[in-house]
Amino acid sequence: MIYLKLFYIFFKTGLFTIGGGLATLPLLHEQTVGAGLISNQDFYDMLAVSQSTPGPIGINLATYVGYELGSIPGAIIATLAMVAPSIITIYVIAKFISDFNKNAYVRRAMRGFRPTAVGMIATAAYFVLVNSVIPGGKNSEPQEGASQIVIGGIFLLSAYLYYKYKPHPVFIIIGSAIAGIIFLG
Repeated sequence: MIYLKLFYIFFKTGLFTIGGGLATLPLLHEQTVGAGLISNQDFYDMLAVSQSTPGPIGINLATYVGYELGSIPGAIIATLAMVAPSIITIYVIAKFISDFNKNAYVRRAMRGFRPTAVGMIATAAYFVLVNSVIPGGKNSEPQEGASQIVIGGIFLLSAYLYYKYKPHPVFIIIGSAIAGIIFLG
């Protein structure tokens, strides 16, 4: 039964998410934590691992959640379910691409998707910020005052270094992991 549930959750997420992996986060949170499949803390731990591993965050998160809930078959099912809507859509578009490009309604719809995608990514960024960095966020875990200052400091320093010096994201991820081990351990 868990395999059908995983397929349903991740197929629906893949089908209704516009804007990439970050835009999937509020929906995935609702579908997994809201349904009682995983804890809020597990979700954010999985999110951190998914963000710091190679590949798209939404697919990484689907694989991780699938594995935690259904071992290797669960990981495979969740991953395939997450990418299946995109594969189907790309196949249909490729099959009829010349007709799509000429259709005024399709062009207008694509222009309408752009601000929606940006809005969903902004919502995801806000969602992660409120629940991972800002104390007392809607779904945030309780933190000691010093821990919250360190978390906020890691966030601000990472954002500053990335904006100012543009290092490879791997260095930011490794540095923040080391800071977490040293200051939050």
